[in-house]
Amino acid sequence: MSGKKSESRNDHTLSVKSKLNVRAALLVALAVFAQECVWNFYDIQVPASIAQYTTSAALIGLLMGLDNVLGIVLRPVIGHLSDRTRTRWGRRVPYLIVGAPIAAVFFILIPYMTTLATLIACVLTFSFIANCFKNVTEALIPDSQPANKRSTANAIAKVAASLTIIVGSLISMLVVDDNLKLAFAIPAVLMVVVFLIVALTIKETSLPGYKRVLAEEKDPTKTKWTFRAVISDMVRARDRSRLIMLLAIFAIAGTWAAMRSQMTPYAMTVLGVTRGRAGMLTLPSGVAFIIVAIPIALYSDRLGRRLVTRIGLVVFVLGCLVAFAVPSFLVTIVGVSICRGEHRRDRLCGLFHQRRRHHVESRSQRGCGRGLHRLVRCGRLDRGLAGTGCHRIAGRSDRLALPDGLGGRAVRHRAGFDDDRPQRGESEPVRVRVGRRSVVSGAVGGGPACGWRRRGGGWSRRGSLVARPVQEDIVETRLLSTRGLPDDHPAWGFLTGRTPFFVAQADPRFCYAMYIPDGYRTASAPLPLLVATHGTGRRVERTRDSFVEWADEHGVAVLTPLFPGGIGDPNDLHNYKLIDFNGIRFDLILLSMVAEARQRWNLAGERFLLAGFSGGGQFTHRFSYLHPDRLRAVSVGAPGRVTLPDAEPWPYGIADVADRFGCHIDFDQLRRLPVQVVVGADDSAAALLAAVATDERERRAGATRLERASRLAAELRTLAMPVELEIVPGVAHDAAGVNPAVTEFLTRQLPPRD
Repeated sequence: MSGKKSESRNDHTLSVKSKLNVRAALLVALAVFAQECVWNFYDIQVPASIAQYTTSAALIGLLMGLDNVLGIVLRPVIGHLSDRTRTRWGRRVPYLIVGAPIAAVFFILIPYMTTLATLIACVLTFSFIANCFKNVTEALIPDSQPANKRSTANAIAKVAASLTIIVGSLISMLVVDDNLKLAFAIPAVLMVVVFLIVALTIKETSLPGYKRVLAEEKDPTKTKWTFRAVISDMVRARDRSRLIMLLAIFAIAGTWAAMRSQMTPYAMTVLGVTRGRAGMLTLPSGVAFIIVAIPIALYSDRLGRRLVTRIGLVVFVLGCLVAFAVPSFLVTIVGVSICRGEHRRDRLCGLFHQRRRHHVESRSQRGCGRGLHRLVRCGRLDRGLAGTGCHRIAGRSDRLALPDGLGGRAVRHRAGFDDDRPQRGESEPVRVRVGRRSVVSGAVGGGPACGWRRRGGGWSRRGSLVARPVQEDIVETRLLSTRGLPDDHPAWGFLTGRTPFFVAQADPRFCYAMYIPDGYRTASAPLPLLVATHGTGRRVERTRDSFVEWADEHGVAVLTPLFPGGIGDPNDLHNYKLIDFNGIRFDLILLSMVAEARQRWNLAGERFLLAGFSGGGQFTHRFSYLHPDRLRAVSVGAPGRVTLPDAEPWPYGIADVADRFGCHIDFDQLRRLPVQVVVGADDSAAALLAAVATDERERRAGATRLERASRLAAELRTLAMPVELEIVPGVAHDAAGVNPAVTEFLTRQLPPRD
């Protein structure tokens, strides 16, 4: 019961149309700003401190690279630990409030060191401690926001981090020559003060990221992916494009970091300027970066990230040549500004993320995937295991990860690399081959499902396309049927009992699994069919298995569809409940699955039983409005949102069904349809339903699932429908708790057995 409750809370929390937490976004951006101020000043002035004791540029570069070596080891480890830390302060904040003051002390001590050995010891100690919490600070960016606002919060933090180049240069220009010790103290004290403010004002345990982690920990079905598994999956994949992009990121980021480590000593020894003035070399480059960031982002969306990245790399190389071709302070500033303006690593990173964005698995460990490109940035992992979600990167990132099945196949989904694919808000279609016919079933990715056809060398749009039932004469040429299958055929092991998942031939984004009872092979008459619809959590196998014992006892086949989340909208979990979502007709997809099942098995599927709990209950009662002629009976279990048979528009009422679905409700068929509305007597989580409500009309049916189920039953009775309201004592929002009442109702609706 508790597992089901946590599932419900988590599912609804993910789908709320949440707003940006501006206060948290600004505070986290301020923390990133303060931290990056220290690191930028470190890159500007520590090389000059080392240069006081050695003239070897190689040794200076080696010592400045040691913090990167520490980052390779420490950031994944500490990120991994922070992902698993649970305290009253949260999982990130403890690392900040402990690490920042200690790191600040050693940073302040750097100008006090009088020998090379003590300087190296102080620098390495600072690097060790600061690397322990750097990516933990950045992990607060996604943790502090709902899923649909993380990009906005990340953009705010990037702007704040960009400003630190200017701040570090200004401190060098205005303070270093007069008081070097004060110059080192300013960014260190700023970091400590800001981190304390963040720790005292942000309650991490109440942030969306922390709540999501707790919910996922209670979910035993979640796959936990380790950093090693993600790296191994990427290395073993046949598609080497991700490795090539990581090498490109390594090359350009390494070049920039090497330049940064030598810039101040170069200006002091070659250009003959003071240490403070040498530190201001990066000031114009910081301004240039901010000026070109937005235009480059806009043009990359218009021209394509790959083309803009290539142009940027060429200009970056030219800037490096210009900066050091002539020993002039002005020429060096111009060259460095060109380098920084075109040094858009996130263009490459955007390509990297686009190659794997279809393969996200878990959110509880937020760094294995997105942190990969940071791993090779000068040999360090800037975001480690903390920060962005532990992603599974599939073996072929340019192909959709479709369930196994017989028949239909999909062409490549080119993730942003082909010039002829639809651009900005439009995605390449999936072409499904069924028999001799080729059907474009809709777009994959963001935006509404769209129909496309191949013309010449490219794709042309042909308007919104909805799924339709598979024609049985087409499916028959593709599906392996049990009719006439030899007794010793190995397929019997997969086509009876608990079957694998089969893709829907009408649309391979969706799939279904079956349970075929033990007596099927000896049965002469077609088996009755029960369609059991999953809830928001998509526990499909759990839903199917809850009816296995009943199916064996009464000789009923069970079909459980899987409607994945994120179809049409990557953050959406409620799509199928509405029946019609972004041009996708989930009712017609289900009917196509039933048609396929009848081709493969001997089923009496012209009229079938339909049952669903929670999110599945929403789907079942809305499906019954549109297709009462296909149903033998329907069980509606504890729906969180209901569609009442009144004059409100869909999905609150049925007033616009004809305009929306192109059909009229058959009230005569509805009056002959047995309906059970079942709910637990303790299913009274009013606060949760109020929190996820997106429209005031949801509340008119009641404040709790118990009230809404009762109101739905009462309204259906006004249509003279045979409705049974079953309130199960001592049960809250628990599918297993109401299942005996559901199976008892379904048993009474079965036809007599021979």
